[in-house]
Amino acid sequence: LDAWNVLDWFNLIMMIITVCYKVDTWSKAGGLYVISPSNWDDVTKDMYSNFHGVASNVRQIQSLISFNTILTWFKAVKYINIIPYVTTFMQTVVISQQNLVSWIIVFVSVLLGFVLAFSTAFGGDVAALRTPFQAFKFIMLTVLGNSDVSVIYDVSPVLGSLLIIMFLVSIFFIIMNLFYAIVVSTLSDAKIEEDAKQKKKWAVLSDRLSETWKAMNRGGQLEKQIRGCVPGLYSRMLKRYKRLEERELARDDSVRKKQLQIVLSDTSQKLGPANPVWGRRTKRQLATVQIEDKIETDSEESEPDLGPLRSLDQIRHKNGMEETFGDSTMGATFESFAAPLDGDGTTADADITDEGVELVVDASRHIARGIVDRTRGARVVLLDEMMESMEVLNNVSTVLEVLGKRTRDLEAQQRQILKHH
Repeated sequence: LDAWNVLDWFNLIMMIITVCYKVDTWSKAGGLYVISPSNWDDVTKDMYSNFHGVASNVRQIQSLISFNTILTWFKAVKYINIIPYVTTFMQTVVISQQNLVSWIIVFVSVLLGFVLAFSTAFGGDVAALRTPFQAFKFIMLTVLGNSDVSVIYDVSPVLGSLLIIMFLVSIFFIIMNLFYAIVVSTLSDAKIEEDAKQKKKWAVLSDRLSETWKAMNRGGQLEKQIRGCVPGLYSRMLKRYKRLEERELARDDSVRKKQLQIVLSDTSQKLGPANPVWGRRTKRQLATVQIEDKIETDSEESEPDLGPLRSLDQIRHKNGMEETFGDSTMGATFESFAAPLDGDGTTADADITDEGVELVVDASRHIARGIVDRTRGARVVLLDEMMESMEVLNNVSTVLEVLGKRTRDLEAQQRQILKHH
Protein backbone atom coordinates (compact mmCIF):
# COMPACT_ATOMS: atom_id res chain seq x y z
CA LEU A 1 0.00 0.00 0.00
CA ASP A 2 1.88 3.02 -1.30
CA ALA A 3 1.32 6.41 0.35
CA TRP A 4 1.03 8.06 -3.08
CA ASN A 5 -1.73 5.61 -4.04
CA VAL A 6 -3.60 6.43 -0.84
CA LEU A 7 -3.30 10.14 -1.63
CA ASP A 8 -4.57 9.55 -5.20
CA TRP A 9 -7.53 7.55 -3.98
CA PHE A 10 -8.41 10.18 -1.37
CA ASN A 11 -8.19 12.91 -4.00
CA LEU A 12 -10.39 11.03 -6.47
CA ILE A 13 -12.96 10.17 -3.77
CA MET A 14 -13.23 13.83 -2.81
CA MET A 15 -13.71 14.75 -6.48
CA ILE A 16 -16.52 12.18 -6.75
CA ILE A 17 -18.17 13.53 -3.59
CA THR A 18 -17.93 17.07 -5.02
CA VAL A 19 -19.63 15.95 -8.26
CA CYS A 20 -22.40 14.29 -6.24
CA TYR A 21 -22.97 17.51 -4.30
CA LYS A 22 -23.17 19.45 -7.57
CA VAL A 23 -25.74 17.03 -9.00
CA ASP A 24 -27.81 17.32 -5.80
CA THR A 25 -27.57 21.13 -5.98
CA TRP A 26 -28.78 21.15 -9.58
CA SER A 27 -31.74 18.92 -8.67
CA LYS A 28 -32.71 21.15 -5.76
CA ALA A 29 -32.39 24.34 -7.78
CA GLY A 30 -34.52 22.99 -10.64
CA GLY A 31 -37.89 23.87 -9.05
CA LEU A 32 -36.92 27.23 -7.52
CA TYR A 33 -38.09 30.60 -8.77
CA VAL A 34 -35.35 33.00 -9.80
CA ILE A 35 -36.82 36.49 -10.32
CA SER A 36 -34.95 39.43 -11.77
CA PRO A 37 -35.10 42.82 -9.98
CA SER A 38 -37.28 44.25 -12.78
CA ASN A 39 -40.08 41.76 -11.98
CA TRP A 40 -40.17 42.22 -8.21
CA ASP A 41 -43.59 43.87 -8.41
CA ASP A 42 -45.04 40.57 -9.65
CA VAL A 43 -43.83 38.61 -6.61
CA THR A 44 -46.58 36.91 -4.52
CA LYS A 45 -46.64 34.66 -1.45
CA ASP A 46 -46.92 31.54 -3.55
CA MET A 47 -43.67 32.38 -5.36
CA TYR A 48 -41.49 32.00 -2.26
CA SER A 49 -38.29 29.98 -2.90
CA ASN A 50 -36.19 28.40 -0.17
CA PHE A 51 -32.52 28.61 -1.19
CA HIS A 52 -31.15 27.26 2.10
CA GLY A 53 -30.42 23.76 0.78
CA VAL A 54 -28.79 25.09 -2.38
CA ALA A 55 -26.66 27.59 -0.45
CA SER A 56 -25.60 24.89 2.03
CA ASN A 57 -24.53 22.60 -0.84
CA VAL A 58 -22.61 25.39 -2.54
CA ARG A 59 -20.78 26.16 0.70
CA GLN A 60 -19.95 22.46 1.14
CA ILE A 61 -18.69 22.23 -2.46
CA GLN A 62 -16.42 25.22 -1.92
CA SER A 63 -14.97 23.63 1.24
CA LEU A 64 -14.30 20.32 -0.52
CA ILE A 65 -12.67 22.03 -3.51
CA SER A 66 -10.47 24.20 -1.29
CA PHE A 67 -9.16 21.16 0.61
CA ASN A 68 -8.82 19.06 -2.54
CA THR A 69 -6.76 21.82 -4.18
CA ILE A 70 -4.06 21.36 -1.53
CA LEU A 71 -3.90 17.62 -2.23
CA THR A 72 -3.78 18.17 -5.99
CA TRP A 73 -0.87 20.60 -5.82
CA PHE A 74 0.94 18.41 -3.30
CA LYS A 75 0.69 15.57 -5.83
CA ALA A 76 2.50 17.78 -8.33
CA VAL A 77 5.68 17.18 -6.34
CA LYS A 78 5.50 13.54 -7.42
CA TYR A 79 5.81 14.48 -11.10
CA ILE A 80 8.66 17.01 -10.81
CA ASN A 81 11.14 14.69 -9.10
CA ILE A 82 13.70 15.36 -11.84
CA ILE A 83 14.81 18.35 -9.76
CA PRO A 84 17.59 17.14 -7.39
CA TYR A 85 16.29 18.76 -4.21
CA VAL A 86 12.75 17.51 -4.86
CA THR A 87 14.13 14.00 -5.28
CA THR A 88 15.97 14.29 -1.97
CA PHE A 89 12.79 15.56 -0.32
CA MET A 90 10.75 12.63 -1.65
CA GLN A 91 13.41 10.16 -0.54
CA THR A 92 13.39 11.76 2.92
CA VAL A 93 9.62 11.35 3.17
CA VAL A 94 9.84 7.70 2.11
CA ILE A 95 12.60 6.86 4.61
CA SER A 96 10.99 8.72 7.51
CA GLN A 97 7.47 7.26 7.12
CA GLN A 98 7.76 4.75 9.94
CA ASN A 99 9.40 7.21 12.34
CA LEU A 100 6.92 9.98 11.50
CA VAL A 101 3.94 7.70 12.11
CA SER A 102 5.36 6.82 15.52
CA TRP A 103 6.02 10.51 16.22
CA ILE A 104 2.43 11.44 15.27
CA ILE A 105 1.08 8.80 17.65
CA VAL A 106 3.21 10.15 20.50
CA PHE A 107 2.27 13.77 19.70
CA VAL A 108 -1.48 13.05 19.54
CA SER A 109 -1.39 11.05 22.77
CA VAL A 110 0.41 13.80 24.68
CA LEU A 111 -1.82 16.48 23.16
CA LEU A 112 -5.04 14.64 24.12
CA GLY A 113 -3.72 14.25 27.66
CA PHE A 114 -3.19 18.00 28.03
CA VAL A 115 -6.57 18.74 26.39
CA LEU A 116 -8.41 16.63 28.95
CA ALA A 117 -6.26 18.00 31.80
CA PHE A 118 -6.96 21.67 30.97
CA SER A 119 -10.65 21.03 30.28
CA THR A 120 -11.14 19.13 33.54
CA ALA A 121 -9.15 21.51 35.77
CA PHE A 122 -10.26 24.88 34.38
CA GLY A 123 -13.39 24.18 32.31
CA GLY A 124 -15.71 25.51 35.02
CA ASP A 125 -13.84 28.83 35.40
CA VAL A 126 -12.51 29.62 31.90
CA ALA A 127 -14.98 29.84 29.03
CA ALA A 128 -12.29 28.98 26.45
CA LEU A 129 -11.75 25.60 28.18
CA ARG A 130 -15.40 24.71 28.77
CA THR A 131 -15.44 21.64 26.50
CA PRO A 132 -12.63 19.35 25.27
CA PHE A 133 -13.02 20.75 21.75
CA GLN A 134 -12.63 24.33 23.02
CA ALA A 135 -9.63 23.21 25.10
CA PHE A 136 -8.14 21.64 21.95
CA LYS A 137 -8.51 24.93 20.06
CA PHE A 138 -6.94 26.82 22.98
CA ILE A 139 -3.93 24.45 23.07
CA MET A 140 -3.43 24.60 19.31
CA LEU A 141 -3.47 28.41 19.52
CA THR A 142 -0.88 28.08 22.28
CA VAL A 143 1.30 25.98 20.00
CA LEU A 144 1.02 28.72 17.37
CA GLY A 145 1.76 31.39 20.00
CA ASN A 146 -1.64 33.10 19.75
CA SER A 147 -3.29 32.47 23.12
CA ASP A 148 -3.31 34.10 26.54
CA VAL A 149 -2.30 31.55 29.19
CA SER A 150 -2.50 34.16 31.95
CA VAL A 151 -6.22 33.31 32.40
CA ILE A 152 -5.17 29.84 33.60
CA TYR A 153 -2.64 31.34 36.02
CA ASP A 154 -5.26 33.75 37.39
CA VAL A 155 -7.65 30.89 38.20
CA SER A 156 -5.06 28.63 39.90
CA PRO A 157 -1.49 29.92 40.19
CA VAL A 158 0.00 26.64 41.45
CA LEU A 159 -1.80 24.07 39.27
CA GLY A 160 -1.90 26.42 36.30
CA SER A 161 1.83 27.09 36.44
CA LEU A 162 2.58 23.38 36.81
CA LEU A 163 0.45 22.39 33.80
CA ILE A 164 1.85 25.20 31.65
CA ILE A 165 5.46 24.23 32.47
CA MET A 166 4.73 20.55 31.77
CA PHE A 167 3.06 21.50 28.48
CA LEU A 168 6.02 23.65 27.35
CA VAL A 169 8.62 21.04 28.29
CA SER A 170 6.71 18.14 26.72
CA ILE A 171 5.61 19.79 23.46
CA PHE A 172 8.30 22.34 22.66
CA PHE A 173 11.43 20.91 24.29
CA ILE A 174 10.89 17.18 23.70
CA ILE A 175 8.26 16.38 21.05
CA MET A 176 9.19 19.13 18.55
CA ASN A 177 12.94 18.55 18.95
CA LEU A 178 12.32 14.85 18.38
CA PHE A 179 10.58 15.75 15.12
CA TYR A 180 13.52 17.91 14.04
CA ALA A 181 15.95 15.07 14.87
CA ILE A 182 13.95 12.58 12.78
CA VAL A 183 13.85 14.92 9.78
CA VAL A 184 17.56 15.79 9.97
CA SER A 185 18.62 12.16 10.36
CA THR A 186 16.45 10.91 7.49
CA LEU A 187 17.57 13.82 5.31
CA SER A 188 21.18 12.78 5.88
CA ASP A 189 20.37 9.16 4.96
CA ALA A 190 18.48 10.28 1.86
CA LYS A 191 21.38 12.50 0.77
CA ILE A 192 23.79 9.57 1.10
CA GLU A 193 21.56 7.33 -1.01
CA GLU A 194 21.04 10.03 -3.63
CA ASP A 195 24.79 10.65 -3.88
CA ALA A 196 25.41 6.92 -4.33
CA LYS A 197 22.79 6.75 -7.10
CA GLN A 198 24.23 9.82 -8.83
CA LYS A 199 27.73 8.33 -8.73
CA LYS A 200 26.45 5.07 -10.20
CA LYS A 201 24.58 6.91 -12.97
CA TRP A 202 27.65 9.00 -13.74
CA ALA A 203 29.80 5.86 -13.93
CA VAL A 204 27.33 4.25 -16.34
CA LEU A 205 27.24 7.41 -18.47
CA SER A 206 31.05 7.59 -18.53
CA ASP A 207 31.26 3.96 -19.65
CA ARG A 208 28.74 4.58 -22.44
CA LEU A 209 30.57 7.69 -23.64
CA SER A 210 33.85 5.80 -23.57
CA GLU A 211 32.37 2.95 -25.60
CA THR A 212 30.87 5.44 -28.07
CA TRP A 213 34.23 7.17 -28.50
CA LYS A 214 35.96 3.83 -29.05
CA ALA A 215 33.36 2.87 -31.65
CA MET A 216 33.73 6.20 -33.47
CA ASN A 217 37.52 6.12 -33.23
CA ARG A 218 37.88 2.52 -34.32
CA GLY A 219 41.26 2.06 -35.93
CA GLY A 220 42.28 5.65 -35.11
CA GLN A 221 40.42 7.07 -38.12
CA LEU A 222 38.78 9.93 -36.24
CA GLU A 223 42.03 10.84 -34.50
CA LYS A 224 43.84 10.88 -37.85
CA GLN A 225 41.19 13.16 -39.34
CA ILE A 226 41.47 15.59 -36.42
CA ARG A 227 45.26 15.58 -36.67
CA GLY A 228 45.11 16.26 -40.40
CA CYS A 229 42.46 19.02 -40.24
CA VAL A 230 43.59 20.91 -37.09
CA PRO A 231 47.18 19.89 -36.26
CA GLY A 232 47.74 22.78 -33.83
CA LEU A 233 44.63 21.96 -31.79
CA TYR A 234 45.54 18.26 -31.87
CA SER A 235 49.03 19.04 -30.51
CA ARG A 236 47.65 21.19 -27.68
CA MET A 237 45.14 18.46 -26.81
CA LEU A 238 47.93 15.85 -26.62
CA LYS A 239 50.03 18.10 -24.37
CA ARG A 240 47.04 18.77 -22.14
CA TYR A 241 46.22 15.06 -21.84
CA LYS A 242 49.88 14.32 -21.08
CA ARG A 243 49.95 16.90 -18.29
CA LEU A 244 46.72 15.51 -16.85
CA GLU A 245 48.14 11.98 -16.89
CA GLU A 246 51.32 13.15 -15.16
CA ARG A 247 49.25 14.90 -12.47
CA GLU A 248 47.11 11.80 -11.98
CA LEU A 249 50.20 9.60 -11.65
CA ALA A 250 51.76 12.03 -9.16
CA ARG A 251 48.52 12.13 -7.18
CA ASP A 252 48.27 8.33 -7.15
CA ASP A 253 51.89 8.03 -6.00
CA SER A 254 51.24 10.52 -3.20
CA VAL A 255 48.14 8.59 -2.10
CA ARG A 256 50.05 5.29 -2.14
CA LYS A 257 52.87 6.77 -0.09
CA LYS A 258 50.44 8.14 2.49
CA GLN A 259 48.64 4.81 2.70
CA LEU A 260 51.96 2.99 3.07
CA GLN A 261 52.99 5.35 5.89
CA ILE A 262 49.66 4.77 7.63
CA VAL A 263 50.03 1.00 7.27
CA LEU A 264 53.61 1.06 8.57
CA SER A 265 52.78 3.37 11.49
CA ASP A 266 49.45 1.85 12.52
CA THR A 267 49.98 -1.43 14.33
CA SER A 268 46.31 -2.34 14.15
CA GLN A 269 46.38 -2.14 10.35
CA LYS A 270 49.65 -4.09 10.15
CA LEU A 271 48.08 -6.93 12.09
CA GLY A 272 45.66 -7.52 9.24
CA PRO A 273 43.66 -10.70 9.92
CA ALA A 274 44.85 -10.74 13.55
CA ASN A 275 43.13 -7.42 14.21
CA PRO A 276 39.67 -8.07 15.78
CA VAL A 277 38.11 -4.94 14.20
CA TRP A 278 39.01 -5.86 10.62
CA GLY A 279 35.95 -6.68 8.56
CA ARG A 280 33.58 -4.79 10.87
CA ARG A 281 32.49 -1.16 11.14
CA THR A 282 30.55 0.98 13.56
CA LYS A 283 26.84 0.43 13.24
CA ARG A 284 25.03 3.51 11.89
CA GLN A 285 22.47 4.78 14.36
CA LEU A 286 19.20 5.74 12.65
CA ALA A 287 16.61 8.03 14.17
CA THR A 288 13.85 6.11 15.91
CA VAL A 289 11.26 6.74 18.58
CA GLN A 290 11.26 3.15 19.77
CA ILE A 291 13.15 2.45 22.99
CA GLU A 292 14.13 -1.11 23.81
CA ASP A 293 15.61 -2.25 27.12
CA LYS A 294 18.57 -4.38 26.15
CA ILE A 295 22.22 -4.80 27.04
CA GLU A 296 24.61 -3.28 24.49
CA THR A 297 27.46 -5.55 23.45
CA ASP A 298 30.37 -5.14 21.07
CA SER A 299 28.56 -7.14 18.39
CA GLU A 300 25.53 -4.84 18.69
CA GLU A 301 27.67 -1.71 18.37
CA SER A 302 29.28 -2.92 15.13
CA GLU A 303 28.24 -4.71 11.96
CA PRO A 304 29.97 -6.55 9.10
CA ASP A 305 31.75 -4.18 6.72
CA LEU A 306 30.00 -4.80 3.38
CA GLY A 307 30.83 -1.46 1.76
CA PRO A 308 27.72 0.22 0.28
CA LEU A 309 25.45 -2.55 1.55
CA ARG A 310 24.11 -1.70 5.03
CA SER A 311 20.72 -3.39 5.44
CA LEU A 312 18.45 -5.94 3.81
CA ASP A 313 15.98 -3.18 2.87
CA GLN A 314 18.41 -1.94 0.18
CA ILE A 315 18.12 -5.14 -1.87
CA ARG A 316 14.51 -6.17 -1.29
CA HIS A 317 11.20 -5.11 -2.82
CA LYS A 318 8.79 -3.82 -0.20
CA ASN A 319 5.08 -4.30 -0.81
CA GLY A 320 1.83 -3.90 1.02
CA MET A 321 1.90 -2.06 4.31
CA GLU A 322 5.70 -2.48 4.48
CA GLU A 323 6.22 0.35 2.00
CA THR A 324 4.19 2.79 4.05
CA PHE A 325 4.91 1.79 7.62
CA GLY A 326 8.07 -0.28 7.31
CA ASP A 327 8.55 -3.82 8.57
CA SER A 328 10.24 -5.66 11.37
CA THR A 329 13.50 -6.01 9.43
CA MET A 330 14.07 -2.26 9.17
CA GLY A 331 17.74 -1.63 9.82
CA ALA A 332 18.52 -5.35 10.23
CA THR A 333 22.16 -6.27 9.98
CA PHE A 334 23.51 -8.91 7.64
CA GLU A 335 24.36 -11.26 10.47
CA SER A 336 20.76 -12.47 10.04
CA PHE A 337 21.04 -12.81 6.25
CA ALA A 338 20.90 -16.58 6.43
CA ALA A 339 17.17 -16.99 5.78
CA PRO A 340 15.32 -20.27 5.11
CA LEU A 341 15.71 -21.39 1.51
CA ASP A 342 13.14 -22.82 -0.88
CA GLY A 343 13.68 -25.98 -2.82
CA ASP A 344 15.41 -24.16 -5.69
CA GLY A 345 17.93 -22.51 -3.33
CA THR A 346 16.34 -19.03 -3.30
CA THR A 347 15.47 -17.10 -0.20
CA ALA A 348 11.90 -17.62 0.86
CA ASP A 349 10.82 -14.05 1.63
CA ALA A 350 13.44 -12.00 -0.24
CA ASP A 351 12.49 -10.36 -3.54
CA ILE A 352 15.80 -8.91 -4.68
CA THR A 353 15.73 -5.89 -7.03
CA ASP A 354 18.14 -5.13 -9.86
CA GLU A 355 19.74 -2.40 -7.78
CA GLY A 356 20.01 -4.92 -4.97
CA VAL A 357 21.95 -7.29 -7.24
CA GLU A 358 24.35 -4.47 -8.12
CA LEU A 359 24.76 -3.62 -4.44
CA VAL A 360 25.54 -7.28 -3.66
CA VAL A 361 28.14 -7.32 -6.44
CA ASP A 362 29.69 -4.09 -5.12
CA ALA A 363 29.72 -5.53 -1.60
CA SER A 364 31.45 -8.69 -2.90
CA ARG A 365 34.09 -6.53 -4.58
CA HIS A 366 34.54 -4.57 -1.37
CA ILE A 367 35.05 -7.81 0.59
CA ALA A 368 37.52 -9.07 -2.03
CA ARG A 369 39.50 -5.82 -1.79
CA GLY A 370 39.44 -6.15 2.00
CA ILE A 371 40.85 -9.68 1.77
CA VAL A 372 43.61 -8.44 -0.54
CA ASP A 373 44.41 -5.58 1.85
CA ARG A 374 44.54 -8.01 4.76
CA THR A 375 46.88 -10.28 2.85
CA ARG A 376 49.17 -7.37 2.05
CA GLY A 377 49.09 -6.28 5.67
CA ALA A 378 50.01 -9.80 6.80
CA ARG A 379 52.87 -9.80 4.29
CA VAL A 380 54.14 -6.47 5.66
CA VAL A 381 53.92 -7.81 9.23
CA LEU A 382 55.78 -11.00 8.25
CA LEU A 383 58.55 -9.09 6.46
CA ASP A 384 58.94 -6.70 9.40
CA GLU A 385 59.16 -9.59 11.84
CA MET A 386 61.74 -11.34 9.66
CA MET A 387 63.83 -8.17 9.40
CA GLU A 388 63.65 -7.62 13.15
CA SER A 389 64.62 -11.26 13.78
CA MET A 390 67.56 -10.91 11.38
CA GLU A 391 68.76 -7.77 13.16
CA VAL A 392 68.49 -9.49 16.54
CA LEU A 393 70.45 -12.52 15.29
CA ASN A 394 73.13 -10.27 13.80
CA ASN A 395 73.46 -8.41 17.08
CA VAL A 396 73.67 -11.68 19.00
CA SER A 397 76.38 -12.91 16.60
CA THR A 398 78.35 -9.68 17.11
CA VAL A 399 78.10 -9.98 20.89
CA LEU A 400 79.27 -13.60 20.76
CA GLU A 401 82.26 -12.64 18.64
CA VAL A 402 83.23 -9.89 21.10
CA LEU A 403 82.85 -12.28 24.05
CA GLY A 404 84.95 -14.93 22.30
CA LYS A 405 87.69 -12.42 21.55
CA ARG A 406 87.79 -11.23 25.16
CA THR A 407 87.87 -14.83 26.38
CA ARG A 408 90.88 -15.58 24.20
CA ASP A 409 92.63 -12.42 25.42
CA LEU A 410 92.06 -13.42 29.05
CA GLU A 411 93.36 -16.92 28.36
CA ALA A 412 96.58 -15.52 26.80
CA GLN A 413 97.10 -13.18 29.78
CA GLN A 414 96.68 -16.08 32.24
CA ARG A 415 99.27 -18.15 30.38
CA GLN A 416 101.79 -15.33 30.47
CA ILE A 417 101.26 -14.83 34.21
CA LEU A 418 101.76 -18.58 34.85
CA LYS A 419 105.04 -18.59 32.85
CA HIS A 420 106.52 -15.73 34.89
CA HIS A 421 105.57 -17.22 38.24
